[in-house]
Amino acid sequence: MRQITPQECGDCARTGAGDPIGQRSERGRPQRGRRWQERSSREGLTLSLFERLLDILDGIPGKVRNRYVTLFFYAGLATRYESERITEDIRDALPERIAQLRRGRFQDWRSEREWIPLMMEGAGQPRRMVMKLDVSEANIERLESASCEAIFAERENAYREDYRRMPGLDELCARYGDPRGRKVYMISRDLEQRWMDMHARETAAQTPLD
Repeated sequence: MRQITPQECGDCARTGAGDPIGQRSERGRPQRGRRWQERSSREGLTLSLFERLLDILDGIPGKVRNRYVTLFFYAGLATRYESERITEDIRDALPERIAQLRRGRFQDWRSEREWIPLMMEGAGQPRRMVMKLDVSEANIERLESASCEAIFAERENAYREDYRRMPGLDELCARYGDPRGRKVYMISRDLEQRWMDMHARETAAQTPLD
């Protein structure tokens, strides 16, 4: 777990750089006619410094409209920081000042061993997927000339082919899940994505579209 210095803590408040668990808040600034966001998303910061960061943010003028803490998702560059992910012990010992900021649809922080039984309950059931479409200079002309139906059909086929190469959720769990794992995740999808990455590294299979 990387230590963050008090100087870096002050920089977090000014620039929105990394923090331990992650925080976003919005302050109303009617005198400027806009809202100001404070956000950070790292977990390697000690809790004492996180509380100091809250003190700094509390000292900034303006009314706090919304503030919450989140863990980082298992995606993109954040996959590098699994070693810094908090554990059950840290989650359960969070100061009330921080724990009360767990809100909304991402407030269920469960460890791998806590997620696995819930995930296995519906492992054999069809699931809804959100399909994503990246638009760039390389494909914009083709997309503009295609019908919506054709674009959706193409994306659906791409997703189906990608996931057909992967084992089912129950098999992924049996191979790569840790029933004693105490690292904490906000959503079960993070664990599934992690297991697929482990499978891809082991078999050289391509990770499905996400």
